Amino acid sequence: MDEIVELVDEQRDDQIVKLRLTGASVRAIAKQFSISTAEVERVIDRMLAHIDAGFRVRTARLELERLDLLHRAYFAKALSGDTAAGQLLVRIAERRSALLALDSPVRVDIIERQREIEPRQSSTARLRAALDRLTSQTAGKSH
Repeated sequence: MDEIVELVDEQRDDQIVKLRLTGASVRAIAKQFSISTAEVERVIDRMLAHIDAGFRVRTARLELERLDLLHRAYFAKALSGDTAAGQLLVRIAERRSALLALDSPVRVDIIERQREIEPRQSSTARLRAALDRLTSQTAGKSH
C-alpha cells in the first residue's frame, strides 16, 4: 500500500515540477493540486538538484572532461590546417579557463581614470592658485 502512495506522490511531484518548468505559477500549481504554496515549493526543492560546493565541483569536473573529449576530437584537424577546428579549440580553451577561473579580472586604476576624466590645469593656472593662497594667508596675518 505504501508503494502505491509513493508512486502516486512521485507522479504528482513530477507533474508539479513539469508545470513549474513550463512557467506555471506556484499559486496556480497549488490550486490545481489542492495543496499549499509552501508544499509546492517543498516538492520543487526536493525534486531539483541541490547546488552546493560539491555539486559545483562535480559539474565543473564533468564539463572539463567534456571539453577534453572535444579537444582530442578536433586537435589533429586543427594541426592539419582546419581553421574551424582551430577556432573551436580556442573557444574550448577559453571555456576551460573560465571554469577554472584562470583569467584575471580587468584591473582599472581609478586614479589614472580620474586624471583622464578631469581636465589638467595649466601651469599658469596652478601658479595663480598658489599666489592666491599665499596672498590670502598674508592678508589673514596682517589683521
